[in-house]
Amino acid sequence: MQQDSHSVHDTQNSHKSSHHPLKIHVFMGMILLILAFIGVILTSWQSSYTHVYWLVLILIYALTSLGFTWFSARREKTFTLSIVGRELSHWLGLIVCVSLVEHFKQMGLFSLPIASLVELLLLALTSFLAGVHFNSMFLFVGIFLALIALLSVIVLEYLSLIMLPLLIIFIILLWWYLQHKHRAEPKSTS
Repeated sequence: MQQDSHSVHDTQNSHKSSHHPLKIHVFMGMILLILAFIGVILTSWQSSYTHVYWLVLILIYALTSLGFTWFSARREKTFTLSIVGRELSHWLGLIVCVSLVEHFKQMGLFSLPIASLVELLLLALTSFLAGVHFNSMFLFVGIFLALIALLSVIVLEYLSLIMLPLLIIFIILLWWYLQHKHRAEPKSTS
């Protein structure tokens, strides 16, 4: 009887601990996507700090990936310096590519929005590959980053097509409102 209660207790503890990392992965994945979305907003504002933001974001992504790899490898007792070296090389390659994109932008080959979009796509690809090789959460983050890039291009491309009908509707509603307000006012007799 004593053994059965221990095995039930061990099963419950292992069940709880298996959900804990999943919650952390989901939470961190959401944070990483929100931070990337902020980068897209900075890009749309044509901010001069966009490049610095993308570099800081890459460092955050790299540290998060390294942290998950370290945690997983320590738990499974497979931690080696070669894993860390491979992952550092993976993220360092992204930093080099983003620095080249910034250099191309400074040369006038890319505009700020194009350079930021390329940086976002490089982050998406690097995250996706980090998901393939290191931590599967980054696989989904990479896919969503690519979707964010695609949606930002679609919105920018069709913003005038979206805004023009909305502007026309707004003008018509304003005209209608002012006409009805003018008719509803009591006429003064002088």
